[in-house]
Amino acid sequence: MNNKKYIFEVLKIGFLWTVIPNLFLFLFWKFDNSFPFASMFSLGFNSLILPIVLLIVLKKINEKYQKNWWYINYIFLSLCVVLSIYLNLFNWILSVEKGNSIYGRHNIDQGTWMIINLELTISLGILCINLIYDIINLIPEKHLKVGK
Repeated sequence: MNNKKYIFEVLKIGFLWTVIPNLFLFLFWKFDNSFPFASMFSLGFNSLILPIVLLIVLKKINEKYQKNWWYINYIFLSLCVVLSIYLNLFNWILSVEKGNSIYGRHNIDQGTWMIINLELTISLGILCINLIYDIINLIPEKHLKVGK
């Protein structure tokens, strides 16, 4: 029963921090005149804020339930980050297609792909660094002592 609660908590934070903020970002993209920095805000959210917040909340859930299923959690967190980035791409497409732009779902410019790659690199890099840190912390201290 405790495992089901743990899994539910992890899925809940993934949904809350991935889908809900992108709904608000959708409003920023839709009314781009009132919020001209929607692309910079979404870049900062997807590349820095989202992975760090997911890791912090996941650490609190791990402490609460005394579990650390890092092998499943990091795959799930990576999927949440990728989903958030592509939801943001969908928001961009809807924003661009409302105007009379030549860009849209059939013609995504290179700058947009560059921003997507930047978001993926930074956010997955943060998750990878934390994964390495978690794996190193799993090694008992007696194996880390050199020369004894």
